[in-house]
Amino acid sequence: MLQPDVELTGITKHFGSVVAVDNVSFAIPRGDFFSLLGPSGCGKTTIMRMISGFEQPTRGTIEIAGQNMSGKKPYERPTNLVFQHLSLFPHMSVAQNIAFGLEMKRTSRTETDRQVARMLELVHLADYGQRKISQLSGGQKQRVAIARALVNAPAVLLLDEPLGALDLKLREQMQLELKRIQREVGTTFIYVTHDQKEAITMSDKIAVVNHGRIEQMDSAVEIYENPKTAFVANFIGETNLLEGNLSLVNGSAATVSLPGVDIRAALNFKAAKGTGVSLSVRPESLVMGQGATSATNRLNTRIEDIVYLGSMAHYRLVSQEGLRFTAEVTQKAMAELPVRGETVLIGWEPEDGRLFETRQAAA
Repeated sequence: MLQPDVELTGITKHFGSVVAVDNVSFAIPRGDFFSLLGPSGCGKTTIMRMISGFEQPTRGTIEIAGQNMSGKKPYERPTNLVFQHLSLFPHMSVAQNIAFGLEMKRTSRTETDRQVARMLELVHLADYGQRKISQLSGGQKQRVAIARALVNAPAVLLLDEPLGALDLKLREQMQLELKRIQREVGTTFIYVTHDQKEAITMSDKIAVVNHGRIEQMDSAVEIYENPKTAFVANFIGETNLLEGNLSLVNGSAATVSLPGVDIRAALNFKAAKGTGVSLSVRPESLVMGQGATSATNRLNTRIEDIVYLGSMAHYRLVSQEGLRFTAEVTQKAMAELPVRGETVLIGWEPEDGRLFETRQAAA
C-alpha cells in the first residue's frame, strides 16, 4: 500500500447529544480519488469538515501527509476546498481569480503568471484568462474553481458536492473532467456526494456512510458486485430487496421463505435455520419471458409499468404473492415481451442473489 496522504483513526463527532460521526477510521493512499458517499445527513460532510479543520473531532486523530492535524486551523493544513457554491470573485478576471491565493502568499509576479498559465492549460481554459466570470458557462466556472484550489499545490483537495448545481449532461461531462485533472496532477481528491453514479464514475475507492458510520469501503466494482450490507446493496444502484427467513441451510446453499413462496439462494455467511435475511437481486439479473422457464427461481408476475430509458427499460412487476420487482431489459428484448397489464414469467439463479442477515435465528 502506498503511503497514506490522509489517515483517520477513531474519529467521533458529537453535536450536543447527537452523534454525527461514530468511530470512523480509514486511510487514503497518496494520489487516490476517494469519495464519501451517502444520503443527506449521514455524516459525510462532517467528516470532510473535520479533515479540513472547520470542525474539530470530539475524539480521534487525523493525519495529513504524515502530520497530526489536532488543533490546527484550516489555513494551517495542506488542504483546499471546492464547494457547490463556488464563491468566485465576480469583479476579477479568470486569471486573477486563479492567482488570488498565490498573491496572498506574496509569490513573485513571474512565478504567479507561470503557475496561472499552467492551471489554465490544465483545466482547458488557456484562452480564457482575461474573461470575466459572468462570461463563463457553469462548467467553465467549475474549472476555474478547481484551478484556483489547485494552484497552491495542496496535498489534499476536498470537494463538497461541487457539481450539484449543474444540469445532468454538464455534470456527467465534468465528472470525466475532474477525473482527468486529478490523474494529471496526482493530488489526493476527497469527494463528498450523495450521487452514487458520480462516485462510481470517478472514484478509486468509495466509503459508503450511513448514520455516521462507514458501512463499506472498497472499489466501485467491489461495492456494486459484492455489497457487505443490505443498505449498501440498496443505495449503490437499484436492487430488488426481499425480506424473509432461512427455511433450509445446506452448506453454502439455502432456501429463503418469502411471503407465499420459497426461493433458492447462495449463502455467503454462517447462519442457522430461522435466521431473518434480506435477499438482494439486481434488476439486470432478472430474466423475463421465455428465457425464465429454465431458471431455478421462477415467479409469475404482472407488468404494472414500463419506464423507458432509451437503450433499455425498467419493468415494474408484482408477483402473485405480492412481491414487487424491477427488471432491466434492453430495447431489443422489449419487442418480445408482453405489455403493461399483462403477465410475464421472471426468473434468476441462486448465485445472482445476495443474502444479508437481518436477525439471528431464535435459540
